[in-house]
Amino acid sequence: MPDFGSHDWKRDLGEAQAVLVNSCEELERQAVEELIRARPRIPPVLPVGPLLAIDADSPNPKAVGHEPSPPNAEACKQWLDEQEPSSVIFVSFGSRTFLGEEQIRELATGLEGSKRPFMWVLPVPPHWADGTKEYLDHVLPDGFLARNQGGLILSGWAPQKMILQHSSLLAFVTHCGWNSVLECLYLGAKPMLCWPFGADQPENARFIEEEIKAGVELEKDGGGIVRSGEIQAKIEEVARLEARNSSGNAATLKEYVRNAPSSAKNLQAFAEALSQM
Repeated sequence: MPDFGSHDWKRDLGEAQAVLVNSCEELERQAVEELIRARPRIPPVLPVGPLLAIDADSPNPKAVGHEPSPPNAEACKQWLDEQEPSSVIFVSFGSRTFLGEEQIRELATGLEGSKRPFMWVLPVPPHWADGTKEYLDHVLPDGFLARNQGGLILSGWAPQKMILQHSSLLAFVTHCGWNSVLECLYLGAKPMLCWPFGADQPENARFIEEEIKAGVELEKDGGGIVRSGEIQAKIEEVARLEARNSSGNAATLKEYVRNAPSSAKNLQAFAEALSQM
């Protein structure tokens, strides 16, 4: 496994004849134009995305990067099928982010206060020695599980692609990892509640809120905590956003990332260049 944190990307960029990126000109036209203007200081940048192991109609198990359905996939689908259309809040921060206990309690209180069904991926930290139930009892507010039996908490891997395209989904609370952003836009273009932690995530959150207007960012207080009141308020804001854009902006964004004719053209040009080397 390469150590991406210490890799000399600047050196590689200087030696490259082209750079392929997982995006498309239709989605990030301004950024692509800026990169074109930066030549010849940097090599040509070719958006060839979205690169996702997804076929929304019939997933191909032979696709590169295809992930088999987790054991809880059928139970998740059954639960989603029982919910009202555009009602569920899906919360997932990827596999490498673990919230602190205070933040978990604030998020739990915010979800409960929204009075909406939720599906929350809450992994057990590696250092926790006891079982999953003991962890949930420890970190969640007293009586939370008993009061919120209409919600669903998953401690393991979640079938995210299936969840994001389900008709019951209202909004996606996300860390704004780029793959998750592209999956959301490709599969349903539901509003995103942006909760970035580091790396490219803050810039992705700004892009989602300010440029493509596909969600809103959750604001932290002076101590770096997103409070329950902020969570409730932003859930209501994205609910209004979804109501306004159900057939407008969301459909346009979905069309951008699903078709992306510029990416096919760029990939073809790259293949032709390789064949001539």
